[in-house]
Amino acid sequence: MKLIYLANLNSIHTTRWINYFADIKDKDVFVVSSAPSSDNQINNSINYFIIKSVFDFFKFFKAILTLRSRSNDIVHIHYLGWNSLFILFASKYKKIILTPWGCDIYENRKNLIKRIWLKYLFRKADYVICDSIKLLKSSCELGAVESRSSIIAFGTDIKLYSNINKPFYVDSTNHKILVGTNRLMELIYDPFTFLKAAKELLNKNSNYMFLLANEGSLKPSIEQYILNNNLQDSVKLIGRQLGTQNINFYNSLDIYVSTSLRDGGLSASVAEAMSCERLVIVSDNSENSNYIVHGKSGYLFSNKDFYELSRLIELSTSDISLSRDIGKNARSIIKKDCNFHIEMDKVNKVYDSI
Repeated sequence: MKLIYLANLNSIHTTRWINYFADIKDKDVFVVSSAPSSDNQINNSINYFIIKSVFDFFKFFKAILTLRSRSNDIVHIHYLGWNSLFILFASKYKKIILTPWGCDIYENRKNLIKRIWLKYLFRKADYVICDSIKLLKSSCELGAVESRSSIIAFGTDIKLYSNINKPFYVDSTNHKILVGTNRLMELIYDPFTFLKAAKELLNKNSNYMFLLANEGSLKPSIEQYILNNNLQDSVKLIGRQLGTQNINFYNSLDIYVSTSLRDGGLSASVAEAMSCERLVIVSDNSENSNYIVHGKSGYLFSNKDFYELSRLIELSTSDISLSRDIGKNARSIIKKDCNFHIEMDKVNKVYDSI
């Protein structure tokens, strides 16, 4: 079976997915991407075309030939953005699967032309895979057929993302509680709520270190906020962490925070932190409460409520034994409901059935 992915190789979600299926003997994987991999390792058996513009004539032509062939291949579109335009070249023999990620639906449906394109995609699709009930509902409003759709999480590799260092371990050489996030520095992820909570807490207690481990368009404003509020000693920007670095980042933390204003299903980063038995404090929106039971497997706070966030961070350090138990409960939930290998097996069954 040939699987042709229209996806961005710069995303860890994409590379994990395609690498999984490249390792299955009866799957032959092709990828058409507008961006190269950014330190995400690609299986050597995968054929891929990096097409940065229509002037990449040779690669563009090869990709079109692959899509135009008369073989009964599966074309799987990950993220319904510009990459989805290649579907116009797919022959009638191809089976089309769509996997929207969230913002590609929630934002693009507000634009008339993009909304028309989304409706075209869903009308053309043979199957739709979403990672949340909310996203599936939004997809159905644009034309997806519920009977030909499934809710399947991206999943977390629980073997890779595991507890290496015990959280809340304080001794004479390690006397700071580490609180971190690795959400992008963009408005939708609301990094300033994280910073305001840090400022609020540090005004009362200097026994904390706050880490931001990503990049984004708001980085200059974040750096200025840190300077203006004299937070340089306790708030650090450490850059995007990849692969083993990312696993080590989670395991260096005592508390993981997500201030995102909206997600699809449970975000991959929150799930990874939970899998590493970190105590997570997450904004209460989307479907986060389906995975995080307040006080049992993490804590929830209202969007933008930095006072409550700072209170929950402080609460988490008042009973370390309880916080460690909450982290263990969090991993159990990920093993059961967000296990990468279980979720990919569900996808494989979809591939084999259409």
